[in-house]
Amino acid sequence: MRKLLGCVVFGFGISGLGLWATTSAAPRIEGALAEVARQAAASDALQTEVRGRDLRVTGTVADLAAYVDRLSAFERIDGLRQVEFEVETLPLASPYELTLRRSEEGAISVAGPVPDDAAKAALIDGFPAGVEADLTLATGAPDEDWGKVVAVLAEALAPLRSAEMTLSDHAISLAARAPTPREAEALQATLDALPEAYTVAAEIEVEDDGTPLRLSLTLDDGRLAGQGKVPADLPEAVSELVLGNGAVDVTQSARTAENTAWPAMARAAIEALGALVEGRLEIEGDAVTLTGSGAPDAVETAQALLGEIPDAFDVTQDLTVVDEVQPIGLVMDWDGETATATGAVPEGFVPNGPAGVEPSLDLDERPQADGAVAFRRNADAGIAALALLDTGQLQVDAEAIHLTGTATTPQVAVLMDDVLAPVADSVTITRDITYRDDGSPAAWTLRFSTTDGAHVEGRLPEGLSVADMEAALGVEIAGAPAVAAEDSETQGSLGVLDVLSEVLPEVETLTFAREGGGSALDLVATPGVELDLMAVDLAEKLPATVAFSIAPSDVTLPEGSTRRNATTGLDEVFTGKYWLPVLAFEPDAETCTEQADAVLAQNKITFLSGSDRLDATSIRAINAIAAVAKPCLDAGLMLEIGGHTDSTGSEEINQALSFDRANAVLTALLSRDLDGAAMTAVGYGQSEPIADNETEEGRAANRRTTLRWTSPGGEADGLATDEAIDAGGSADAGTDEGETGAGALDDAGEEESEATDTDPEETPDAAEE
Repeated sequence: MRKLLGCVVFGFGISGLGLWATTSAAPRIEGALAEVARQAAASDALQTEVRGRDLRVTGTVADLAAYVDRLSAFERIDGLRQVEFEVETLPLASPYELTLRRSEEGAISVAGPVPDDAAKAALIDGFPAGVEADLTLATGAPDEDWGKVVAVLAEALAPLRSAEMTLSDHAISLAARAPTPREAEALQATLDALPEAYTVAAEIEVEDDGTPLRLSLTLDDGRLAGQGKVPADLPEAVSELVLGNGAVDVTQSARTAENTAWPAMARAAIEALGALVEGRLEIEGDAVTLTGSGAPDAVETAQALLGEIPDAFDVTQDLTVVDEVQPIGLVMDWDGETATATGAVPEGFVPNGPAGVEPSLDLDERPQADGAVAFRRNADAGIAALALLDTGQLQVDAEAIHLTGTATTPQVAVLMDDVLAPVADSVTITRDITYRDDGSPAAWTLRFSTTDGAHVEGRLPEGLSVADMEAALGVEIAGAPAVAAEDSETQGSLGVLDVLSEVLPEVETLTFAREGGGSALDLVATPGVELDLMAVDLAEKLPATVAFSIAPSDVTLPEGSTRRNATTGLDEVFTGKYWLPVLAFEPDAETCTEQADAVLAQNKITFLSGSDRLDATSIRAINAIAAVAKPCLDAGLMLEIGGHTDSTGSEEINQALSFDRANAVLTALLSRDLDGAAMTAVGYGQSEPIADNETEEGRAANRRTTLRWTSPGGEADGLATDEAIDAGGSADAGTDEGETGAGALDDAGEEESEATDTDPEETPDAAEE
C-alpha cells in the first residue's frame, strides 16, 4: 500500500472544478473530491472512499501496468492530502480454461477463471434457473472477445438436453445432445459465427428427428400394418403390439410425448382398432380418426374405448356393424415333442408350435373374424406358455386363455407369468398345472448291509440316476427315489460311491446321507478290520465335505452262524469271530491250489510300505485264504507261508522283513482257528527272485508272499506264484518235480525302505497294490 501525504492550511484547489473553498465549505469539497475519484476508478471498477481530504482505494486490476497507471491517476487529483491505495493485481491463468456443463436434469455448472467481477456476474446471471459456479478472477484472457464468446456459448447451450463445453484460450471442445435438429442447427450456427481466432471441435447428437408424433394403422384379415412415430413413454402393451410387429414400420422417439395424454390416447385408439374385423386408424397431431367394421359387440367396445380418449383430442369415428361375424378359437395339444392344433382362426393365421416345433394343423379360416388382433396376441402368448409345460393343452380365443398340463416345478409358473404379461388386462387367463416336483433341493439317503444289500430313498438331483450309483458302488441298489428337478448339482456323489466300493467288502452296514451342500457317512466295519487304517484311508480319499464315522460291529453271534453276503454273493460262516466264505471242495494238493488261485484272483494281501502290518483291505484276502486252508490242513497237508523281497536295500534287512511279513500272515490265519502246528512262516528275503530286479515291474513281482503245501512226510507237494503279480509271466517257482501251484499272496509294497538305509518301520504310507 502506498500513502501520499499533503497539507493545505486554509484551503485547496480542485483541478478542473474552477473553485476555491475555505474550511467552512469542507462537506462540499469532500463531495467534489469523491466524484473525481469515482470517475478515475470507473474504468477498472475500483472502489473509492473519501473522508475529508483523504482517499482510500480498494479492488483489483488486471496487472502491474494497470496498477501503476491507476495509482498515478489518483496521485494527480488536486486537493488530496493522503491516498491509501489498497489495490491488488489478479493472478495469471495459463491456459485460460473455462468448463461449462449442463446435465440431462437441467443442472448448470461452470468452473474456471474470469477477467473481472462484471464478467463473473454476467455469466452467472445468464442462467435464470441458477448455476453452480466455481469461478476465480484471473488475468490471461486470450483477447478482448473472450467474455463475449463465453456469453454467446452459455446462451447457446441453454436449450440443449445436455452439454459439456471447455474453452481453453482460443480452443473450444463441445459434446452436446440436442432435443431436435432445430436446436442442433441453431447451436452449429452460433459456433460458425464465433470470431475467426477461435477453433471449435464439436460433437452434437440429436435425440429426435423433429417430426411430429403420428400413426397410420390398417387392420385387414386380422393383420395389422402401418407406419408412424411414437414417443418413448408408449404403454408396454401397445409398444409390444406396434413396435414388435414386423408389418408396422414405426419409429420410437427417444423423447416422451409433450402432451402427456398422448400415450393413453394411442392405447385406447389402437385397442379400439383391434376390436374390429377390419379398419383404419389415423393419428396426426390432435386429430384421431377411426373407420372400420365389426360385430355389434365389437363396435360397441371400440366406441367405448374411443370414449376414454381425453377431450384434448379431436376424435372422429365411422364404424359399420357387420352381423355375420364368425367366432374364432384354437386348441393346441402338446406332448413334449409334437403338437397338434384344431379350431377356427382368422384368415391367414398360421400358429407356431411350442419350442419351435412345427405343429400338425386342422384349422378352418374365418375371413370376417371378430377380435382377430386380440386373438393373434393371445394365441402367440398362450403357445409360448404351453412350451413351458412338459405336456399340456392350450385353449385360446380373443377373450380368454386356458392352460392345463404338467410341469417340472412351481418355478414354471413364474416364467409363465412373464410370457403371458403382454396380453390385455381384459383377457381372462386360467391355468390348471400339476407339478412333478415341489422345487426343493435334493436330499437322499443310501443304506447298505451285508445281508440286505443297498437301498436308496429320498430325492436325487437331476442327472444322478440309480443306475449311475449302482455302477459306482458295484452292487445293485433297490428303491425308487424321486427327482429334484430344480437341483442338478451332484456334488461329487459318484466319486464318494467309488471310494466306498473299495471298502464295501469290509463293511457290515453303511449309511450315506446327502442334503444341501454336505453329507454324512456312518460305517460299521466287519469283524477283524483295523479301524484306524480304514479311517486314514477314507480320510485321504473322501472329499472334505463328507463327515464320516467308523465303528466296530457289536453283534454277538454263535460260532457257526451263516449268512449270504450281498456284496460277494457268497455264503459265509462265522468262525473265530470272523466271517469266512463257505467253500465246498475235496481237499488235495491240486484242488487246494485251484481254490487258492481262484481266491487270489479276486483278493490281494497288501502291507503298509516298509512294514509287516497288513492294511485294512487285506482282511478279505486273509478270510478267503483261511476258508481254503482249513479243509486242506484238516486233510493232513502242511502249509509254509513264505515272504520274499526284491534286491533293493541290504540283504539282512530284506531277510528280516520277509520273515516278519510271512509271520504276519501266519498270525492272521491262526486267529481264524487254523491248526498252528501245520503252518510255518519262512523269510526268503531276496534269495528267490522270479523276475529281473533291474526293472520296476520285476521288483514288484519279486515282492510277494507264497504258499507252499507239503505232505506230512516233508516232501513238497505244491507251490504257486500269482500270475497277475509275476512280472516274469511264470507261475512256476522252480519246485521239485511233482509240485503243484498253491497260490501266491500279493505283497504290493513300494520299494523297500532299506534302499535308503532307513528302518522299514519309519515308512508308514500304505503300499500300492
